[in-house]
Amino acid sequence: MIIESRFSDDISVHSITVDGVKSKLLAAGKGPPLVLLHGDGDTPASWQWVFTALAREFRVLAPSLPGHADTDKRQENFTIAHMTSFMCSYLDGLELDRCIIAGNSLGGLLSIRLALTQPERFRGLVVVDSSGLGREIHPMLALMSMPWIGELAIAVARSPLGPGQRAVARMMQMFARFDRAPADWLAEQRRIARVPGFLEASLAAVRAGVGPWGQTELVLEELDRLTMPTMVIWGANDLVVPAVHAVRARKCLRNGQLALIPQCGHLPHVERPSEFLSAVMPFAQRAAAGA
Repeated sequence: MIIESRFSDDISVHSITVDGVKSKLLAAGKGPPLVLLHGDGDTPASWQWVFTALAREFRVLAPSLPGHADTDKRQENFTIAHMTSFMCSYLDGLELDRCIIAGNSLGGLLSIRLALTQPERFRGLVVVDSSGLGREIHPMLALMSMPWIGELAIAVARSPLGPGQRAVARMMQMFARFDRAPADWLAEQRRIARVPGFLEASLAAVRAGVGPWGQTELVLEELDRLTMPTMVIWGANDLVVPAVHAVRARKCLRNGQLALIPQCGHLPHVERPSEFLSAVMPFAQRAAAGA
């Protein structure tokens, strides 16, 4: 593993090479390790609205997922199995054991897969508007799984106005109230749309877990294997994956809690950061203490 770093305020930005793949890692704080995995079509910067608060009590680490904006695009395998294996190597390289892992959307599904694969590694699991807990999904994502539709969307996003149009379209999917979409989040969405290879990798990741009839990579029936404390956090108005998935997940967990955040969409840590922190902080403190 190779690490180079620069510092921005209290958050260090590292360039890490694992298994020959170069990736960005945001890190801050000291204490028990807390790993944050972002969703598809996003970056570690999506955690910035809760990062500093979490770093007051935890060593917070947010990697860029394979193929995404700040990770090498040369790999071609974006299946959940491959990304889970990559993240296992990533955590090995960082020498992380007995950590808490939290993931949003695709990152939530990866977090669950990691917890199922290496349960001894995690003190706790936080699932935020996760993929993989039911077939239902936003119709646009199901449409993107069909031949040529996703490629057409990429071509539109590459037009002169495309990055801005993509950012607005994602805002309409992700937020319950558009006025709560931060300007920095919209700017990051426009930036990553211009990164070579990113849109193709994002589409490949969608198709790895979604088909014309909905989600295909499902873990709901495996949740009862998890014994570590698990917190399910969900925006009550999520249009991407409906909140009923959160209720189903809670019923399947042996040691689970549920926090539904009202008037909130797919990104509680962006749209309602205070409410997100109110739910996750006490849980993470107890999990870190082994309580």
